[in-house]
Amino acid sequence: MVYDRVFGCLLASFVALSAPAAAQESMEPNKIPASSPFRLLDTAELLARYGRETSNPLALIVATQLADQAGLRTANRTVEHEGSSAGEAPKPKEPSWLEEAAALAKGDPAVLSLLDDVKASARKGLVQGLGATVSSVPGSGNDWYRNLAFKAGEYAEAKVDILNSGGIRLFIYDASDNLVCKDSNTSARHYCGWTPNAIDKFSIKIENRGASAVKYKLITN
Repeated sequence: MVYDRVFGCLLASFVALSAPAAAQESMEPNKIPASSPFRLLDTAELLARYGRETSNPLALIVATQLADQAGLRTANRTVEHEGSSAGEAPKPKEPSWLEEAAALAKGDPAVLSLLDDVKASARKGLVQGLGATVSSVPGSGNDWYRNLAFKAGEYAEAKVDILNSGGIRLFIYDASDNLVCKDSNTSARHYCGWTPNAIDKFSIKIENRGASAVKYKLITN
């Protein structure tokens, strides 16, 4: 089937492009290491964006498979909204890439068959993967994710992507409220990486720089 061939070629090409070279390894706190699954996820997000912009359901399907390879799952986390408008923070629902692909398929049986195959093959549960949470930080407020567990001695990663407009800052604190890492750049993506030196729990703070609520996606390993 032509869709199977196109699907396979797209997947193979993007996986090959995403494969990191060992010489590129970096452990800078605000730079994603070459060996990190976040690199593969970045490729998936670029492909999903391309799929939306070109109304290409196949691109969104391949993006879903790449995200699955990276171990991306939805994580149900407790978020503490802090700020004068904290009670007004919406509870957004982010459509999945497969849902977007289904809408773009417009009933095409070949594409719908691929969608079913990908749904059936998707890994279930959050096991050694990436956990994603979508929320919205109130204007001039903070969102806190407290007491998150990361494995001692293993590189811990947290990434926040802004999904609409606005500006944020990302902070990581240890159990003693010591600042471990921060990213205050002005782009739509914020990242922190660190290595816990003991069995400890960490808190993530997302600070809204502006007066309007900012929708975001938090991803951690």
